[in-house]
Amino acid sequence: MKVRFLVASMMLALVALACGNTPKKSEAVAATPLVEESTLPEGAIPFSYDRHLVFDVMIRDSVKARMIFDAGSTNLVLDKAFYDERFAASGTLRRSMVQGAGNSVEASWIDMGGWSYQVGAHKMQEQVALVLELRKIVGDKADGMFGMEFMKGRRVAFNYHEGYIHILPDDFPTDGYIKIKCKWLDNSQVRMLVPMAVEVAEGVVVSGDYMIDTGFPGSVELCSHVAIGSALSSAEKRTHKVGGVGGSSEEYLFTAPRVEIAGFELNNVASSQSANTGGAMADARYEGIVGNALLEQFDVVFDFAACELWLKPNKNFNTEK
Repeated sequence: MKVRFLVASMMLALVALACGNTPKKSEAVAATPLVEESTLPEGAIPFSYDRHLVFDVMIRDSVKARMIFDAGSTNLVLDKAFYDERFAASGTLRRSMVQGAGNSVEASWIDMGGWSYQVGAHKMQEQVALVLELRKIVGDKADGMFGMEFMKGRRVAFNYHEGYIHILPDDFPTDGYIKIKCKWLDNSQVRMLVPMAVEVAEGVVVSGDYMIDTGFPGSVELCSHVAIGSALSSAEKRTHKVGGVGGSSEEYLFTAPRVEIAGFELNNVASSQSANTGGAMADARYEGIVGNALLEQFDVVFDFAACELWLKPNKNFNTEK
């Protein structure tokens, strides 16, 4: 049951990945190629960026993969077609079920044969890999995803503008950064909640805890349980047949006049509210999720040991995309 819980709670980031026409700031941008190694700070790990963070990963010492980092995820995830091509001969695949962002559960598979993978110079060993039809959600850009087990206990700088992460020492330079004390979603201490306020309409502000989700390409999505009266009565409602793991999803699209985080104010932020009756976007433990389209406006340090977020505005801050 523990494995199923981890799998079920990891997939909320996939709500908007299969959407057709998304709000302005949630639209994918052209992928940035991996930064040349010579231009990186020593020890940095490059990624390509198109509102997802895509890394070169080596699985089991010999299999190359392109994988999304998802802070809303715990387990290693492999696309079914990629798995069938590279690993199916092991005979260790078993059927499973998973509930994620959508309204229902979905068939999937698990492989508990033990999984090693390497990102940059850093190696990880996990027991379980979740196998599902990931590419039907994210497209052909990725062969899988890795999550918070890789980052757990580390302090990591994310440079969205230059396209790299850097695992930092305790005494990293903090000039210009604002520190936010966050909280863990649960005792597993892998999913981080940040305090934030979202103005939905004049006089309607949703303040509380928002889950940090680097698998979510948009800015902000409110959970369906958030009560905002008639503030979105005229908002566009969109239904997605493939709204992420768990099938269909529904959402209301709106532009938030103001979002406040760490004392910084962002204006006219393309946002949404989930209308799902089940799944991760109906979870009452947080008000919503915050994704890459908002985070990319900062130089970001995630302190996954102290449960802190450090933000410093970069040249993308409060710019229209």
